[in-house]
Amino acid sequence: MVSNLHSFVICFLLALLLTGCNATDRPAVAEITLPPCVDITAVDMGALTAERHYEDMISCIKNQQFNKASFHYAIAGVKTWHDYLASPGLVSKERHQSELRKQLTRLSEQQKRLFWDELNMVLRDEKRLYELCSMIEISESNKRSKILFDKAKTGYLHCEKEIMF
Repeated sequence: MVSNLHSFVICFLLALLLTGCNATDRPAVAEITLPPCVDITAVDMGALTAERHYEDMISCIKNQQFNKASFHYAIAGVKTWHDYLASPGLVSKERHQSELRKQLTRLSEQQKRLFWDELNMVLRDEKRLYELCSMIEISESNKRSKILFDKAKTGYLHCEKEIMF
């Protein structure tokens, strides 16, 4: 009985090896889905941390939505620069520098290059930079914090108060 079962298994495996598996469906393999590129609302701008904006930036880059990625990049950078201006020191400066570096390690070299190319086009184009800067606003009742936010925006993105076209 055991030898018959053994022979059957060997024949089955041999037949499988010779003919191969021709199944086209692979239910065990899940499709890879990318996290969505998140739109930013005025509420999100103030409520989300810079770290969260950098994470969202990465999702947008992976989805090749570079305009949204640029917006997240700008908000995150302005927020960390604001924090540095509000509380100058090594910790806030390191946070400003390290978080972007950390998040960029999640991208391929090609993804980084494509993003930097697009971002540089935005930052060098006066009209596009103005549009980006005008979208970055916070609803802040603290006058000192609002002033520091505007300084951070000007210092980090080189936003001018008013641009004439």
